[in-house]
Amino acid sequence: MTARQAPVVQEVTAVLREWGQIGQELYRTHDHKWRAVYLLMSDLMTSRSKMLTGTLTLDELRELKKAVTSKIDYGNNFLKLDMVVRDDSGNILNPDSASVVKLYRLHETASQRIKKDAASSSSAQPVAGPLNPIRIKLANRHAHMFFIAVRNFVCRIGEDTELLLCLYDAREWKPLTENYVVHWSRMGLAMDLDL
Repeated sequence: MTARQAPVVQEVTAVLREWGQIGQELYRTHDHKWRAVYLLMSDLMTSRSKMLTGTLTLDELRELKKAVTSKIDYGNNFLKLDMVVRDDSGNILNPDSASVVKLYRLHETASQRIKKDAASSSSAQPVAGPLNPIRIKLANRHAHMFFIAVRNFVCRIGEDTELLLCLYDAREWKPLTENYVVHWSRMGLAMDLDL
């Protein structure tokens, strides 16, 4: 049995699936937009994972939700997809429960906001196009500390050696930390004993 996800998380999931198919088609046809679509998708995936962790405060979650809905609206406009009309808190508005006048006003407000965002991002980054995602600075909630003691290093080299250590993520195929250098003498001892 799975827990029910928030509506914005469900919307992000649906948007990622839709944009993924569109991005593949853009890539196949050598359209220059595919890179922008995948960068927006990457931002949405990062935001979605932050929402799913459950470690955000209500204010952070509210700000992240605004940023996510803004990215979705911007991406839909960039891909020439239908615009979704939202209420003030970013939820999709039910057309059956709202009047036509209210729907029209919210639609006009949203389209002006999207046009303003598009103009500001294209002037700020003329090469990349719509790559001006709204960044939310969230405090890192998880801190890890590792203590590594290198007591012995066996290698038959007749000269001084440098041993490079780093934490490496095998799934992402990239190092997580910068290299740490241990200078090893030809006698088999660390040259700097304080380390």
